[in-house]
Amino acid sequence: MNRQKIQAESQNSPGSARWLLLSLFGIGVHQVQSLILEPQERTFRITVLTIIGLTPLTLFLPKRARGIIWMLLGTPPTFGAFAGHLIPIVRDRRVPPASKTAPLNLAGGAFLTTLGAALAFSPAKPDER
Repeated sequence: MNRQKIQAESQNSPGSARWLLLSLFGIGVHQVQSLILEPQERTFRITVLTIIGLTPLTLFLPKRARGIIWMLLGTPPTFGAFAGHLIPIVRDRRVPPASKTAPLNLAGGAFLTTLGAALAFSPAKPDER
């Protein structure tokens, strides 16, 4: 996919860069707060932030491949928000560090997964294969 196709893609399309950046922003805000509040997880958080930073490069991939990658990248933040924040709050009544931005992580991950599914499972036009 070349640059002109990326720029010509409808801003309302699930493959639009604006929606990708919105979902990555939600995930990234939580990862930065976790990096600050939990320095023992520094290596993991830096790795996650690097992956988030490289994800816009997937805009140059074909639609299906992009969708599959977005689904794979959106699932861990969604699961992490549930397992790392929401379940401990409900079960133990304790609030883990960085829980203030966990909803952004959950929303960003779920949105990225949904965008990926919309791209991966939508019918491809002959020139997008």
